[in-house]
Amino acid sequence: LAGPFSVVKDGLSWGGYVDCMSKVQKVKSNCCGCTACANICPKNAIHMAQDEKGFYYPEVDDNNCIKCGLCQKVCDFTKFTKEHNSAFVKSYAARNKNTEQLMSSRSGGFFSAIAEFVIMRGGVCYGAVLDSNLHVVHRRADTLKDCWAFKGSKYVQSRIDVGIFREIKTLLDCGKIVLFSGTGCQVHGLLSYLDQTKTNRTGLITVDFVCHGVPSPKVWDEYTKEIEQRSNKNLKSVNFRDKVNFGWASHVETYKFEDGSSESSSKWADVYYLHCMFRESCYKCPYTTPYRNSDFTIGDYWGHEKVTEGYNDNKGLSLVITHNEKAEKIITELDDIIFIEATDLGKSMQPQLRYPAYRGLEYNRFWNIWKKDKRKAVRKFFFPSITRYLYMQSFKNFKKVIKKMLRR
Repeated sequence: LAGPFSVVKDGLSWGGYVDCMSKVQKVKSNCCGCTACANICPKNAIHMAQDEKGFYYPEVDDNNCIKCGLCQKVCDFTKFTKEHNSAFVKSYAARNKNTEQLMSSRSGGFFSAIAEFVIMRGGVCYGAVLDSNLHVVHRRADTLKDCWAFKGSKYVQSRIDVGIFREIKTLLDCGKIVLFSGTGCQVHGLLSYLDQTKTNRTGLITVDFVCHGVPSPKVWDEYTKEIEQRSNKNLKSVNFRDKVNFGWASHVETYKFEDGSSESSSKWADVYYLHCMFRESCYKCPYTTPYRNSDFTIGDYWGHEKVTEGYNDNKGLSLVITHNEKAEKIITELDDIIFIEATDLGKSMQPQLRYPAYRGLEYNRFWNIWKKDKRKAVRKFFFPSITRYLYMQSFKNFKKVIKKMLRR
């Protein structure tokens, strides 16, 4: 603690008794890593650092910190509640009319359509890409070609560099149209930052998605290293869900190597669905609700057969939830690009729109092994023995049955 006096305002302590203690949030499960706190800091006293599990958390340089409390005030994760904060929520089934865009997307190609909508109006887009080092990071795109790198699911938490939120603020202040896509926590972090900095959000379009949970970037790095060592080849790219070769309903990854060869498996997906390598905040995520502050929430339209017909060709269909009049207006302007059909939200409530991911039974086991030997943890979980492989497959099949029951 520092400072001779304290003034309490908006539940925060101002004027000297704000306790940063080198952490913005003392409890890791209260931090989603959105970077809003680092962006709003007037003294650049906050930087994002990886912990032992590979997740990024804000750390405060107490020598530069002026105890203003903005880092705590901007944190949306600890304030957002699941109460219906908007009476305006509608759901749609959507599919891109362009076959190429449809098949290169993981669901129905809605994101491709809205990215085209923004770029054609002179706007810019932000989203997650798999870079040349196979790291999942947020990037800016000013052309349609660059936007296509945002397509497709990346089952790893993306890194948002400090400064991106500030850059978006500058663009909005200049009257630019900006599209930002990310997880619910990333989008709400941006919205809170813009509101706290009194930024006019008229030109902003936000798209978050139905999120199951975000795995560790460091685990992903160790896993790809193991693939390269076992194959004695350098990885060039990864398709986390190869819809073209295996269909929309499957969850099979395809790994392409620099020599032109490729291999496919569900190794990453199998461990992903064990829920053992997610960020701590995922297990208490407040954004697992259709009532969000973003403009759009999108995802795979699992269970679509209950509300619509004609999409049983395993090519993909997007669930699109709109949260305001701006989103509704954009939907009408996308008519030339996508097939769109209104659906019943009550029959479209997937598990991740109801409650957070549960902590997997093998969570502690995975991280205990990881702490002692990272490579051993990767080998044991991603390249299992026959006995363990059969156990994982039976667990995956059991989950499929439960999901189908929940969607009825």
